[in-house]
Amino acid sequence: MPQDLGGRLRGYNFQATKLKSGDVLLKGKDETHSKAISQINLIFASDSSLKSMKTYSPSGSQTATFTSEQKPWSHSKNVVTQVTVEGVTGIQKTTVVTSISYIAKDGFGVPQSIKTSTKVEAMTNKEGAQSSTIKSEIIMSDYQINTGTAQKFFTGRDGN
Repeated sequence: MPQDLGGRLRGYNFQATKLKSGDVLLKGKDETHSKAISQINLIFASDSSLKSMKTYSPSGSQTATFTSEQKPWSHSKNVVTQVTVEGVTGIQKTTVVTSISYIAKDGFGVPQSIKTSTKVEAMTNKEGAQSSTIKSEIIMSDYQINTGTAQKFFTGRDGN
């Protein structure tokens, strides 16, 4: 789901830097030291799409990397197909990879499946450090687009 970053980033002092790759790095700092996240780095591709976001807080750091591509139904807009979030808190590293596959239904792109893999590992100097991985998948089907079903439900005319 798209989220408005503007409200979340209000109050940070940003500096822009052009990287050798052609990407743009926006480095934002909370100079008031009143926010839970003290610094945020945003990397935008040359097409203005958000590639990654790294946040720093007293308890650790977290990096979200976005993979997107254009789909036939997306009207030349990028659609997020994968989000990888890596976070380090203390000696614990958590990696969450979420992949979204889409289908075209009545001219609209809708999610067909969302697969998530979460790996938690202890970062120690010992060999055989503890780790745990959990995987899940949500499969969606039976989309009813422009059939009036939602309107009937929300207006109470669905018979329930």
